[in-house]
Amino acid sequence: MTYGMVQAPQQLTATGIIVLRLGFNPMAFFFNLCTPEMELNGNPPVKLAWGTHQLAVEPGEHRVRVYFNYLTGSRCGDNEIAFSLAPGQLRTVSFKMPPWAFAAGKMTVE
Repeated sequence: MTYGMVQAPQQLTATGIIVLRLGFNPMAFFFNLCTPEMELNGNPPVKLAWGTHQLAVEPGEHRVRVYFNYLTGSRCGDNEIAFSLAPGQLRTVSFKMPPWAFAAGKMTVE
């Protein structure tokens, strides 16, 4: 919280880490031309590159949704998964797209 030019100390809270892995079948190399989008807990989507990302989040219940726009602007791979995250916990969420564009991507949590 900011008061004028002085910033008040913020309460320290333990955070958790979500490791997000975005991938696709190598036979579908044309997915390299698409940019995945991720929504966390219903917030506006964030564009991320294919690969691995780390997100520091508050502990609690979380919902991750991943999709990408393909050719006609259709949402492809659209899928989501819900899980809980304890303070200081690290959870890995994987999204793997099959070779056909209009199927849902497979999501898992470890």
